[in-house]
Amino acid sequence: MKHIIVTSLVSTFVFGAFEGVRAQDQILNIQNLSPEPRIEWIRASVPFPRGRTKDPSNLHVQGRPTHWRILQRWPDGSVRIAQAQFLEPLQGFASKQLKVVQGSFPVSPFKLHPAISKALPHFGIVTSVQDIQGRPYFARFLPLYQKDFEVLEASPAFISLRARHYHFTREAGGLGRDLLSQTVYMTLFSKMPIAVVDLVVANDYKGADNPPTNSPNDQALGDIGFQSVDLAVLGARALVRFSKKNLISPPLMDRFGTPSSWTRLLSKSYFGDGQGKRWRLILLFDDPSMSQGERTAWQGIAKSMEKSSVLPIADFASWQRSYALGLHGGPVRGPKNGRTLAIREYQSWKSKNHFGPFGGWGDLKESYVTGTPRNGPMTELIAHAAQTSLCLPLEQLEGEAWQQTLRPYHLWGLTVKENDDIYMIDGLPFHINGGRRTSQETLGRLGIFKADPWKAFRVGVPLDKNHGWNAYDLEHFSIDILYDYWILTGDHRTYDEIVNMSEAILAGTRNFKYFTGKEILAARAEGWVAQALVKAWLVTREPRYRDHILQRIHKIIEPKRRKDHPSRALVFQYSHDQTRFPRPHRFYMPWQHAAIVHGYMGVWRYFGDQTARRIAHDALFAVIYGWVRNFKDPKYGLVKDGLRYFVPVSYNKKPIPANYWDLTKGIGVRWGDNPLGGAHTFLVGAMDLIREDSPTPAEYLAATYIRNALTRDMRKDERWRWYRWTFLREHP
Repeated sequence: MKHIIVTSLVSTFVFGAFEGVRAQDQILNIQNLSPEPRIEWIRASVPFPRGRTKDPSNLHVQGRPTHWRILQRWPDGSVRIAQAQFLEPLQGFASKQLKVVQGSFPVSPFKLHPAISKALPHFGIVTSVQDIQGRPYFARFLPLYQKDFEVLEASPAFISLRARHYHFTREAGGLGRDLLSQTVYMTLFSKMPIAVVDLVVANDYKGADNPPTNSPNDQALGDIGFQSVDLAVLGARALVRFSKKNLISPPLMDRFGTPSSWTRLLSKSYFGDGQGKRWRLILLFDDPSMSQGERTAWQGIAKSMEKSSVLPIADFASWQRSYALGLHGGPVRGPKNGRTLAIREYQSWKSKNHFGPFGGWGDLKESYVTGTPRNGPMTELIAHAAQTSLCLPLEQLEGEAWQQTLRPYHLWGLTVKENDDIYMIDGLPFHINGGRRTSQETLGRLGIFKADPWKAFRVGVPLDKNHGWNAYDLEHFSIDILYDYWILTGDHRTYDEIVNMSEAILAGTRNFKYFTGKEILAARAEGWVAQALVKAWLVTREPRYRDHILQRIHKIIEPKRRKDHPSRALVFQYSHDQTRFPRPHRFYMPWQHAAIVHGYMGVWRYFGDQTARRIAHDALFAVIYGWVRNFKDPKYGLVKDGLRYFVPVSYNKKPIPANYWDLTKGIGVRWGDNPLGGAHTFLVGAMDLIREDSPTPAEYLAATYIRNALTRDMRKDERWRWYRWTFLREHP
């Protein structure tokens, strides 16, 4: 019966007949992962090749009135990714394929549902935080009475607002200040009595050594404990997405009148400095004047929306011909059993013990991990969704993206300008446990360390532990999870996450005074930072992100890189025990130059910088110089082709050839995992990018030879099509 009611709710929307479809029209794959039927304003990202269109308004999703929101443009101003917004009914566990076709079919103007209009005078979202001494602090979002919210998006389909407040107490004693922030992202849907709220409670104060205002945001707090975080919604009932994964008990309904709800979000715990937590709420505005059938249907729809998001994915052909995934396009066609693999991996993800409010949910909480699992041209999750037309991997991507609020780099409103005297190598300019001061501006953190006024409220808090999360590290720097989720959803909270992390990396790679302004970092650090800033620029179009990486390339990288050496390696590193080379020595790692190719070819592709292009191509010489042919190895026997993991370049301050210790007992050729495996496979996609941009036949042939050698053993099966380092391009 429910599906009849759901269908009847859209009877006022005309679903037109099929219009003429071009051979290259895009197809949108849509899945409802909930058993409950629903009707929803779909937001589906559609990729476009460079130069195809500057305005998608002459297109629509077949038969559906469609509004377009442009998410990204190519450097020439043409549309790269646009979001199609349209209303769609979906049965439980239903899958649909809808075509994007020619013709304008606009959505009628936004109309707020009467149930929400009636509820607004008494609607509010109230969060309360209880300090470790039991004192409650409250923050309130009352949109009808507070005018401090921002309109982030207003379209015929959606209105999205953002409001930020702080938790204060009226009781005596306590901190003598606020306790944590409340940020609300509220999206209203045309003609629906349902709203979606992304709620963030966070310890994300920017702070300042000399606060310019009395704003709570200018007053750092440091790691802080609390007894609980609770949510009360007045005038509507709230359901929490991923409630079981967040260990949240069912809400108490109508505790504060009808309708209302109360939910305990967190019990006794803490937030590290720069750390917070995000929850998604589905708000149902129940109006007794609606028929019982309507009320029951909307309750079912809200329940369906609570269980899962609808995360569409455009068809594989659209992504391939548009080159709009990552910075360089791809992936290749998936393996024949790709759908089976995607389902198996999704089921494995759901069954693992990595959830909980502070869990990684599939992401690694600590980014300093061997194997570089968080880096690549794009996340494997978005690639697998594109390859299989399955939306299952995107639920994991969504969960991982939401958990990024736990990374302790969140400093609300931080804006880092070129000459700001601040340095944040690992998320903060100074830590609560102290240590060597490296940044002139500490954003108020040094003052807390010297004289802590809130020490009593840190009792039992494991300082600087952040529930096992680190902010970032430069050698594994990545915004890929956030970026890929944003290009599929246009999610406003994720946009703010990308901005905050980008500002942090500007402060973490200063181009003056500090270590990063004097020295080239490890090749992978320079490459992944470049890739992240290009992606951040594509999202925000913030010129400071572009200018920072260009200045770094021209001021620091190009003058100091080792282009005088036959390897043309980006930088030589100092003695390290893992090389087994006698001290003092210097060396480089060819495989790390894969990051340079991915990042600097992105700088070339989107900013047109020839120096970045030249540096990326010189990575080929770093690989050639470290290449080994026909070497008789005591472990592997005759190695026809291999690549050194560590390449020596000097000993006792004197230049030495790469093979200097090849025959020395106890040293030999330092292969890494094996002559062509492990980290060396990072270079496969990099060689593809060099090959397709090669200025000379010799360079093309060299890159092709290396690429084919690296993938020689992979061609026995199709697993390479599923792996982020090898799925960028087809085999030559």
